[in-house]
Order: sequence, then structure tokens, then C-alpha cells
Amino acid sequence: MTPEIEEGDWVLVCETNEKGRVTEVFDEGERFLLHIPANDKWPFPKRMHVMIEKIRKIRPPKEEKPELYWEQPKLF
Repeated sequence: MTPEIEEGDWVLVCETNEKGRVTEVFDEGERFLLHIPANDKWPFPKRMHVMIEKIRKIRPPKEEKPELYWEQPKLF
């Protein structure tokens, strides 16, 4: 039994290894509209329709923490 995929879940498109977030669910959970954010390979976000057989539910990606610089330049 596979976990049910809902709006807001993160999924992996098995054929292309792209990760995206589900924005809409159609046909009683058989078809989904995904939002795939920009990455190194393609600098623009994209949307795609996929069937349930082509995706797998994954954990959301970790948010990158901003780097903190504690060192201050010497004033004198």
C-alpha cells in the first residue's frame, strides 16, 4: 500500500529524477500538477502534469540555513 499523495506533498518524478511539490490533484488522486523549482540544470521553475504511476512521495528538502559570519574585521 502506497501513502496517499495530497496537495503540498513533495514527490520524485521517477523517469527524470526531478523533485517537485504537488500543487493540484485531479481525477480522484490519479493525476497531479507539479511545481518543480529551478535547479543547476535548468534556471527556470516549471510545471508538469504526471500520473500517479510516474511519481513517488518523498520527504521535503531541507531548507538551507544562511551562513553566519562571527568574525569581525579589526578596527584598529
